[in-house]
Amino acid sequence: MRHTIAVALVASLVTTLAHAQPGSPTLRVTDPAGIRALQSLNARMDALGKQVMVCVEKKLAPPESCMCRYPTELAAVQKEHQSVIRAYPDWATRAVAWTDSSSGTPIGHTIVIANLGPQLGKCAAR
Repeated sequence: MRHTIAVALVASLVTTLAHAQPGSPTLRVTDPAGIRALQSLNARMDALGKQVMVCVEKKLAPPESCMCRYPTELAAVQKEHQSVIRAYPDWATRAVAWTDSSSGTPIGHTIVIANLGPQLGKCAAR
């Protein structure tokens, strides 16, 4: 049960496919600067997600609290998230998708920007 909760927690943080608010279709980003911003945010989210999984696997805290154990990584994601919203305010209520071909194989990514802020704010509410 705890592992299921942990996986769900990490999956909600590091969203690859999810839904934005009703009526807000996923925005396909093709602008190189926008893609770089999303790649940077995604990298920060991945780093935090890896820390959270270690916490869950080692049972260092209840799964729902693991993200809060890494304030430096969490702050980096929050800062990157705020930077993206400042640069692209119309993304704040959307899911955004892009394709990364840097490895030679196109890989699709999606981040639900609309859901990320509330998720990141959960630690402040504790």
